[in-house]
Amino acid sequence: MAKKILLLILFVFVLTGFSTFAYAEAADSGEDITIKSDDKVLVKDVDYTLEYKDNIKQGTATVIINFIGNYSGQTEQNFNIVRKGTNSGGNSYGGATVSNKDNIIYTSDILSDITELNAVEHHAYINGYEDKTFKPDGNMSRAEAAAIFARLIAEAKGEKISGKSSFTDIDKNGWYADYIGYLAKYHIIEGYENKTFRPDNSVTRAEFVAMAVRYYSLFNEVKKGGYTVKYTDVNRKYWAYDDIAYAKNIGWLNGYSDGSFRGDNKITRAEFVTVVNHATLRTADKDYINKNVSTLNKFTDLKNNSHWAYYEILEASNTHKTVDGKSGETWVK
Repeated sequence: MAKKILLLILFVFVLTGFSTFAYAEAADSGEDITIKSDDKVLVKDVDYTLEYKDNIKQGTATVIINFIGNYSGQTEQNFNIVRKGTNSGGNSYGGATVSNKDNIIYTSDILSDITELNAVEHHAYINGYEDKTFKPDGNMSRAEAAAIFARLIAEAKGEKISGKSSFTDIDKNGWYADYIGYLAKYHIIEGYENKTFRPDNSVTRAEFVAMAVRYYSLFNEVKKGGYTVKYTDVNRKYWAYDDIAYAKNIGWLNGYSDGSFRGDNKITRAEFVTVVNHATLRTADKDYINKNVSTLNKFTDLKNNSHWAYYEILEASNTHKTVDGKSGETWVK
């Protein structure tokens, strides 16, 4: 679990002309409080519930906020009821912002410790080079691809990476030997007909997609065979047709503007992390990245978000804690 300091901004709407006790009733009857966390608006009855104390004193309303769902904890806030005036035209004076002459807004800022029950840590699974570049359009070897998938599986399963493959061209003392042996155990990788793996060869787009779908099937139900694609260079007899069709139809990837897929082309590092992020259900928190870019791992050849995979690359190359929601990730740190 991760502790997070949330800045909660609460807006209480009350109607003019009510008694002090009616303030609480008016507040309790509608969407009266807005709570924000890092510019994300929390949802009433999904992220929190509200409770109002009956012993409201003159000029004061006490609200208890109980956090639920992705959040845990409770905070109690006293609101000082101080009228803000409006003129006949409905405009406010005295610093209040009102939507019409009947609504009066009271605000209060709270600083509270909230335990995020569903916060998980996403580890960086790819790095840049010694010269501080990422080379998004560069290629990736089959051994490098195997190492990344091995780390992702071991992290998810809580296992140590080890194993021995039967490929004839794998040096048992090579840096990649355990990675390849570990992946072979889970049937994520396949070699060639002559029983070689060719670790130093660049991985192709089709090879990579096949690996990604096999990885995904370890943790999710995958039903291949029921999908089709209309790439001009991928027919049903192509060896990776079912994998490509599956990946395309669940939104992992696209082909080229000319209608081709180019499965035998070498995959780029930018394409690689984009599909891996989709396969691992990782989505970059663009707002967090934009606000905290100075604290993140970044690269001299990716100075801003002008590159199409900028956010995908920062998601893959930065370890962070996150809470997943319907709209994607919300990074904690």
